[in-house]
Amino acid sequence: MLIVTDQISIAANTTDQNVLQTNGNRVRTVPQDWAVARLTYFSSGSAAGLEESLFAGSQNPLENSRVSATNQIPVVPDDMTVTDILVKGGEQIQLTVANTTGGALTHFYRVELEDVSHQFGL
Repeated sequence: MLIVTDQISIAANTTDQNVLQTNGNRVRTVPQDWAVARLTYFSSGSAAGLEESLFAGSQNPLENSRVSATNQIPVVPDDMTVTDILVKGGEQIQLTVANTTGGALTHFYRVELEDVSHQFGL
């Protein structure tokens, strides 16, 4: 299993198109040697005004959704936003976060990737 828990400051009225790449997180690509992985995603923000979209391969399970303003690193399982998304080895994961306010906000996130190839006989 791969897990990253991180945070990023999003400047006022801006969008970071790929937070995982900006922060240099390794989980932005599902490992090539995993036939199938399960993606689980958790998020929270420092205040109201953040919106997020999540792309996993060709899937878009989260589109322009408001982020919970709990002002803390996501709590498992309370801050679970997306679960049980299956992605193939080598596929990209893209997290886009927009700040719709006039001041900088912090976006907190946790991405979990679990190799579930064995469950499909792969």
